[in-house]
Amino acid sequence: MSTIQVIFWIFLLLYIGAGIYVSKYIKKSKDFYVMSNRGTTLLITGTLLASYMSASTFLGIAGITYTNGPPIFLIVFTSWLGMCMAALYTGRRLRSLGCETMPDFLEMRFGGSVRIVGTIIMIVGLVGYGLVQLMGAGLVLSAITGLSYEAMIITFIVVLLIFGLLGGMWAVIVTDTMMCVTFVIATLIIAPVGIAKSGGLQVITETLYNENPLYWSAGGAVLQAPIGWTIGQMVLWVLFMTAAPWLATRTLSAKNDFVVMKATIWSILLSTVMVTVFYLGVFAVRALNPSITPPDQVLVWMSQNLVNPILGGIGIAGIMAAILSTSSTIFIYAGFALSKDLYERSIKRTLSDKEKLSNARIGQIIIAVIMLVFGLTQPVSIYWIGAWAGALFAVSWLPVLVAGFHWKNVSKTGVISSMIGGATSYILLYQLTNSWALFQMPLGIDPVIVSVMFSFFLLYVGSKLRRADEFYQKKFASINSIPLNQDTLDQFSSQRFELVKQYKSTKRLAIASSIVAVIFFGYLIIQIALKV
Repeated sequence: MSTIQVIFWIFLLLYIGAGIYVSKYIKKSKDFYVMSNRGTTLLITGTLLASYMSASTFLGIAGITYTNGPPIFLIVFTSWLGMCMAALYTGRRLRSLGCETMPDFLEMRFGGSVRIVGTIIMIVGLVGYGLVQLMGAGLVLSAITGLSYEAMIITFIVVLLIFGLLGGMWAVIVTDTMMCVTFVIATLIIAPVGIAKSGGLQVITETLYNENPLYWSAGGAVLQAPIGWTIGQMVLWVLFMTAAPWLATRTLSAKNDFVVMKATIWSILLSTVMVTVFYLGVFAVRALNPSITPPDQVLVWMSQNLVNPILGGIGIAGIMAAILSTSSTIFIYAGFALSKDLYERSIKRTLSDKEKLSNARIGQIIIAVIMLVFGLTQPVSIYWIGAWAGALFAVSWLPVLVAGFHWKNVSKTGVISSMIGGATSYILLYQLTNSWALFQMPLGIDPVIVSVMFSFFLLYVGSKLRRADEFYQKKFASINSIPLNQDTLDQFSSQRFELVKQYKSTKRLAIASSIVAVIFFGYLIIQIALKV
């Protein structure tokens, strides 16, 4: 067994051990769902960062950057704004209402029928999005580990089951934070080595530019996408991430609002710096080896050829960590949706906390079986589902969340029409334009933009045709009377000095991170602008 393989398995065992260890903290259902709100700044930063640095970051988008040039990765830069919106807009509102899952809000605001529709869409989106990443990564890592694809999928499902079954949200958040170590190695150590060995920024700004000026175009050298496509992708990432359950609900485990704000600041700063350095390194490798096939294995090549085996092994472990962090989050929320949002709310009696915990774990087992079956059979339909699964949250969940937060007169009819109609319109548009190529969207814009507007239209028309019940109008007034920071104010009610201290430290962190960001990105922009 090679050094890289040994390190890969060591890290995997470390994650398993951590998942088993934190299971001791699971005493009640609230521990399982939201860590009983004990998440620190370090843990919430780690889990937000891990959710951001997904398998797509290290595989799919890295391959696009390697093939097309650095500017193409700017399409993901607006996702930091989506992460900010998910934590500070969506997440804080859910926190203030004491929600443990996103469908909790639908039940509270609109009733059981809306919650059922929303939960079903969520499960389809989560399972589809997670499975495609899991299967694609299984193909990549099977060659590295020496295991067959089937053995790799089974291994991942077992690990996910350990996280979801034993440790719940504790296991997911703690292991996410541990996984960030491998992300730092891959992005801030291995990638800079690639830049240095290729000849520095001069090679990627001059040599490769002279080879093909389109490498530095917004549309990419190969894709040559129109500006509408680029703008559409930017909008897609912002809308999708604002309503993504695995981001918005991360804040529900935090101790208070100060933890949420500090974690968001750290996550945005670290993720943008790490992504920038990583993708510049990925493109620099093109000067060293322009024939990596398939291109999404560029980090694998970097880890095997540019650094010593120990750092290389950690880099490969970073790919595995990105897969696990994304999959474990999706896995656990799909299980929550089954157990808490569908089953528990459908029965007519009050469950004990022990029964809730048992149901939550049964939900994880059911999701594990579903993912195992689909992962091993690799049906073509799953790839289609995965292609539009992420956008489902933008077209079916985002309009409803916005209306639920801000519009008193939104009705059940409007909400259900919006969720179903928005999702259906996007699936049809995606299939007609991307899969079947029957026509093209104007200016190359993504179908998600049209479907989001259509979803808002259905929401408005449905609410006008059948007005909201008086009960839910009063519910809106009740919900909006709760300040977003009420829980935090209550927590520090007898510690005014500590409240002021936390406020000032959060403000200082925001200012300091802004200065660091201006210096870092300003330097890169100047260097690239002068040389391209």
